[in-house]
Amino acid sequence: EIRYLADGHIPYSIKTKTYKHSRANQVILVIGSDKVDAFKVAVTTLKYTITPQNSACHRIVFNDKHLTDMCETYCGCGSEYKFISEAIFNSTPDIKKAFLEGYLSGDGSIRGNQVQIITVSHTLALCLQRLILDVEKVHSNIYLYDRGSTWVIEGREVNQKPQYYVKYIRGNKGKVMYDDDKIWYGVKKYVHIGEQLVYNITVDEDHSYT
Repeated sequence: EIRYLADGHIPYSIKTKTYKHSRANQVILVIGSDKVDAFKVAVTTLKYTITPQNSACHRIVFNDKHLTDMCETYCGCGSEYKFISEAIFNSTPDIKKAFLEGYLSGDGSIRGNQVQIITVSHTLALCLQRLILDVEKVHSNIYLYDRGSTWVIEGREVNQKPQYYVKYIRGNKGKVMYDDDKIWYGVKKYVHIGEQLVYNITVDEDHSYT
């Protein structure tokens, strides 16, 4: 499931442009050729076919309905509709850590302690931000980059979607307070912008603001 979330897709009918009633029972991954050996060591219980797609990537196909159902249920279909299921967030710390590390190995860029993830799914970007906070106890920032609906790659014009960059620095706790799945930041400065009349509405008996 983790590799599917990062590198995979489920084929669907090009004619209907919908997943409902037209989904194939296949999960297809495209991974870097340098990761093939590690993939073969890690995946030993599922049957798949693997073929070179080009000089840099290999295509891996699982013909497995159960796996396809799981990927669709827990991760979504379509690159812009992917997400992380609540089942992952409700799992053990070890599972959540393994899930994040697995995703980063497939779709993360790590330079020293700086980590960057790129996705076209806004929901997935928010899910990753939540998972990073839960696992690594650091805050991450999300940046939106919209370079237009088309792009030219090797002389060929292709369609593209807005991209969400999730960035964070490992070990950078900063001057914040962590409260379960929330982060509290201290006030950096106060800026006087003027004065305005305000009203305080009270009652005859003792009152409080709690």
